[in-house]
Amino acid sequence: MRRILIALVGAVALSTALAVVPSAAFADPYPCTVSRIFEPPPVPPGEVAIDLFHPPTGLYAGTVYWNQDPTPGSDLNGDGVTDPGDALIAFDGATDSCGVEGKITSIGRTATTAGHNAPYLGPWKSGNLAEDALWLVELTIVKGSWREPVGQVFVVS
Repeated sequence: MRRILIALVGAVALSTALAVVPSAAFADPYPCTVSRIFEPPPVPPGEVAIDLFHPPTGLYAGTVYWNQDPTPGSDLNGDGVTDPGDALIAFDGATDSCGVEGKITSIGRTATTAGHNAPYLGPWKSGNLAEDALWLVELTIVKGSWREPVGQVFVVS
């Protein structure tokens, strides 16, 4: 199990497979108010979980999961199918009127919870990528057209 925490300006904890680039200061006024926090799904074997936190409060917002390769028996979303490789999925873990998003910036692959009520686990966003390449994932808290970048992480395909 690998879990990465993204805080106000970067990583609190870091897996050796990833590198984190700090984000800028948060926008004011901040439109998300957390009223309830939900436990994220456990991290299946071979997958990485990246936790996002609201910059002004440090409260949990959600999790973006990265799966490099399909691992037999890993089924994060409970659909009975092995989780795909080269894939992102987002979990909104806070009742705060905001969503979480992970986006591979160079190809636009985006896993988001925007427009859904928490707790919500979105669909996998996948497709074959070149093996052993580095991909920059932008981590963002979103609400309508408002976006708050909270960090960036490099993942390996």
